[in-house]
Amino acid sequence: MRLRKRENEREKGQVYVVDPGAMEIGDIVLSVARPRDLASRLIRMSTRGNYCHAAICTRVGLLMEAKASSGGRGGVRRSSVMRIVADQPASVRVLRLRQDVPRREVIARNAAAKAEWMLHRLYWTSGVLSFVPSKLFGKIPPNKRQAFFCSHLVAAMYREAELELLPGIAPELTAPSAFLFSDKLEDATDKVIRLQNEAIARANAPKDDESPHTRVEQEVNQRILSDPAVLGVVAKYRQPRPSGYFDLLALLAKTRDPKVDSIMAAGVEEVASGFRREWNRYGNSEESVREAEEYLRSARLGPAEIEARLSNLESLRVILRDDIECRRKDVEENRKIAEAAAGLETFAKRLLFSREYLAFMRGQLELLEQEARLLSSSRGSVSLCTCHNRADRDGSPKSQRICEL
Repeated sequence: MRLRKRENEREKGQVYVVDPGAMEIGDIVLSVARPRDLASRLIRMSTRGNYCHAAICTRVGLLMEAKASSGGRGGVRRSSVMRIVADQPASVRVLRLRQDVPRREVIARNAAAKAEWMLHRLYWTSGVLSFVPSKLFGKIPPNKRQAFFCSHLVAAMYREAELELLPGIAPELTAPSAFLFSDKLEDATDKVIRLQNEAIARANAPKDDESPHTRVEQEVNQRILSDPAVLGVVAKYRQPRPSGYFDLLALLAKTRDPKVDSIMAAGVEEVASGFRREWNRYGNSEESVREAEEYLRSARLGPAEIEARLSNLESLRVILRDDIECRRKDVEENRKIAEAAAGLETFAKRLLFSREYLAFMRGQLELLEQEARLLSSSRGSVSLCTCHNRADRDGSPKSQRICEL
């Protein structure tokens, strides 16, 4: 009934988005398929459920999801909640641990942390076929690489956090819509979604596979995990094959093998170079601020659009502030690890990259707050503009791509 009421409140030119500040760590987000997402459509048709994708909130405004890619590889990746733009409120459901679940906050945070550890694990395409009648595809091959598909990841992480969301149903047999029937979860959708100006919401929704985390980091790390030289070293030490990048980092710290160190250090530098190329399309200088001011004063925006843009900027601010705090903790953690693993180039390069990342995001927050101040001071003015109107060379608004970093 609440969702139906929300639908009646919708005006022309509005869509439903997720308020990042209203999300809680451990929230489960269900969504419908995108037209070209064949894996998600297959899950939905085979399970006859309304939802075909599931993700878990691991940080403010950030989801961890297992997703197939257009190239056929895919994997576990980070995704911004600002990607979620829905025409109907029923297209998105947000489920949350019930208040009466013992140790709910501890469990939710543990599940989120375990999901973060699975970053860049492979996408388990064969696992999706378990929802299809076996006579069509035959026996499903074993999951030797400990890969995941979407709802499988969510259910497995909660199981590792010592909570069975669906007792009697294995994580690898859990469909997205099945979470709706868990007695450990409650519907928090009405607390999380809100209406937003459609043009602004869609302009600022990061596009799939455009994030350097997906285009650069995931590709490089998955390549290293399959590198024959790395696998040869793993076999030499009689260690199990690492399924994820963090598992390989742990192996390096344990063995201090120079060959693995050299390969992984080169990978860190390749990732850092890819991010630097992306960062160069932004600016943190005084010149960028002056440029923003010029654009903010050159176009015409009505009061409603100003308020919509301010609302969107507030969502970005919430995400960036949390991301900066997490990056600060990453720097400190990487510093301790680099000191403990003195002499290993991989950990030294990871520390340098984490410091660069933190500095860049702090600069982006300063620019965003400057934009918000300009908009706020110009309420009621008939001549106003925002950085969202400023497209860079490929035509994408710069503030849109902050969420992709």
